[in-house]
Amino acid sequence: IDSENNTATLLLDRGKKYTFIVYSVGSTTDLPNITFTNSANRTLATANVNVTNVATNYVDFMYSKTEVDPLDVAVYTLNTTLTHSFSGFRVYIDARQTGYNIARPTSSLSNNFNAASISLATGTPLTRTTSVAPNIVFPTTNASELTSNYSIINTVSDNTKTYTITAMTIGNSAITNSIVVPNLRAIQ
Repeated sequence: IDSENNTATLLLDRGKKYTFIVYSVGSTTDLPNITFTNSANRTLATANVNVTNVATNYVDFMYSKTEVDPLDVAVYTLNTTLTHSFSGFRVYIDARQTGYNIARPTSSLSNNFNAASISLATGTPLTRTTSVAPNIVFPTTNASELTSNYSIINTVSDNTKTYTITAMTIGNSAITNSIVVPNLRAIQ
């Protein structure tokens, strides 16, 4: 967490290969701590980042690994592209055919995890902990079409996710039974 103006000059030797790891959690103030699986061997291979509040606070961990051999130039610019380590989820509900508006639904996504330990060498989650079913938030209400906020899914790629609407009203009709959409698959 810094800016180019406040970062010290990094001098690199020509003829040597360097690995640059760039990661982000989408915050200008919070940066997850780096831990090592072997404190006596603090290398990239043993380095992990522990990310918390993934599902409840929408922490979108992004990662990039770039290996470079600096050229003989006065200033070397590192160009890198961050990729998402978690999947995303957005819900769209369309009631236009009914002619009625939808009151804000209460819904959640199960089999999601709120924390992960991510390998800095590969950018992949090693472990996931703290199972949660976070609420899916709809920022608007009383419209014939509703779109939820973007939610982060920290889970394995399998068909075990379930989206459940426990409360919703279309016009004057409130649902009496939960609407369950099972067997959703998150692709990492």
